[in-house]
Amino acid sequence: MSLDTMVRQLGRHAELSDDDRRALAGLPFIRRVVKIGHYLARAGDQACEHIVLLSGYAHQHKTASAGGRQIVSIRMPGEAVSSACLFIDRVDYNAQALTPIEAAVVQRDALRDLIAARPAVSKAILMATLIDAAISSEWLLNIGRRSAIARVAHLLCELAARMDTIGLADGASYQVPLTQEQMADILGLTGVHVNRMMKQLTESGVIARHGRCIQFPDRDRIARIAGFDARYLRP
Repeated sequence: MSLDTMVRQLGRHAELSDDDRRALAGLPFIRRVVKIGHYLARAGDQACEHIVLLSGYAHQHKTASAGGRQIVSIRMPGEAVSSACLFIDRVDYNAQALTPIEAAVVQRDALRDLIAARPAVSKAILMATLIDAAISSEWLLNIGRRSAIARVAHLLCELAARMDTIGLADGASYQVPLTQEQMADILGLTGVHVNRMMKQLTESGVIARHGRCIQFPDRDRIARIAGFDARYLRP
């Protein structure tokens, strides 16, 4: 397993030279296999590693003092669990595997040296961080100002758009790596409410479902329901 997935993802955010790509691919790393439900990082851990997903999906979540969980991010292949770990001392989130994962634990100091020496790499990581921030802002808007049906539709649209970008879907069918309870913890709803909204979207023909496989018979229709505009996902 190599860092090619990470290199391709960063190459979408900035124009990397062949030398930049070789330097990124040559970073020292340790391969880590993580089972479903196991943690890649926990709040309070020392931030001494830069963890990149090579395959599989993970989520970041934070926990309220009363015990409630809020999922604040979905991580996909090629993405870092958190680019902030390059610059902070302590992790302030929990990162947990949604599916079986292969991850690369990259030496943080080696990547920081590479960023300092190669402006295009620095720009790519900055752009990835800015896109993460844009996604967080959109999720906040989703929770605060959209109806329940629009929240669910928007999340499905975003996941599909991100999967399309990294080549994890065929443009027609999407394997959603989330349970309805996990969707609820993203959207500020209950699992029962998410179930009702998914049923409504299915019965009205907006989506077709086969287990966790989702199809969109009319992408424009679900985008209108969601108020979805994919520009926030682009550099």
